[in-house]
Parts: sequence; structure tokens; C-alpha cells
Amino acid sequence: MIVFSAIQLNEPAKAAAVSLQEQLRDKTEGSFPRAENLHITMHYFGEVSRETLDRIIHVTSSVPCEKTQLTLDHLTVFPSNKGDHIVLAGTPSMEIQAYHEALSKQYEAEGIFFDRKKFLPHVTLVRAKTTGVDLSELRCNEVIQPVKWIGLYSSEQVKGQRVYTELWGYEPGGNRNDDQSSNI
Repeated sequence: MIVFSAIQLNEPAKAAAVSLQEQLRDKTEGSFPRAENLHITMHYFGEVSRETLDRIIHVTSSVPCEKTQLTLDHLTVFPSNKGDHIVLAGTPSMEIQAYHEALSKQYEAEGIFFDRKKFLPHVTLVRAKTTGVDLSELRCNEVIQPVKWIGLYSSEQVKGQRVYTELWGYEPGGNRNDDQSSNI
């Protein structure tokens, strides 16, 4: 199964992202994630076995995360040879940056593969079929995104649609979903 960890979006952040998607639909064609799939990826692990998933859960549960928030405040483009990825992006708080770095070190120490791109908190709005989309006319207001829940998710295609299923998660500074057996 394909696995990633992510921060769930609150309703104001999700509404802002959906509004930007609507503006982008007039400017480009591409794959627009459904509202329920919008998130901020922390780590992407790719295809993992059940054993590796158990190790990911163990490492993730051992690294504490304090309550914090992110500010999403600008649009940017991640270029790709298949077409641009247009994202709503922000700057990580010191707390979430430190948490990401601590997790990355632990994953590396445990030999767990993950995508090592520099962490830039973002919400993918569209995987465009073209490059060079003009973003200058789009209005992007600052959105405060509290980090209230971080989860591990599987990703799969079901009847032509991308579906994310939470496998395990926790509330920074609070509760953990240690009964992951019902979701895995």
C-alpha cells in the first residue's frame, strides 16, 4: 500500500483551497484533488509492507509534537515535466519544522525510506496538464491552519477515484489513535 503522513486541514483552510481550485479551473486543465483529499503532506513513504507500516507507526508515535499552527499565504508552482503542480503554500512554524526534522532523523535511523525533498508545507490544488499557468490574477488570502491532527494514510485508486484512508493518527500535545487495527 502507498502510505504518507499528513496534517488534516481545518474547514477555513479547506474552503480557501477549494475557492482557489475554482479560480484555477478557468486557467488550466488537470487533476484537481477532491475536497476530502486536501491535506498537507509531512512525509511520503511510497509503497510499504505491513511490517514497514508497523515500524512507521512505532517511530511516529515515539516523537512528540507540540500544538502549533501553520500559515498558508501564497501560491507557488512545483514544476514537473508532466505539467505544473500548483499549490497553496506556507512557511512551517519552528515547532512543526523541528518535529519534521526529528521524525526524519528517526526514520533514517530505522532505515525507513521516505521522500527527502525539503519540507515546504503546501496543499496541492491541481496537477496541471500544462506549464506556465499565470497565477498573478488569483487572490490568495492568508489562512491560519492549526495543527490539530496528524495521521498516516493509505492512498489507492477505487473506481477511478483517489481514496485516502486514515490508518493511524494523533492530536499534537494530546491523544493518539493507538487502536489502529480497525483501519489497517
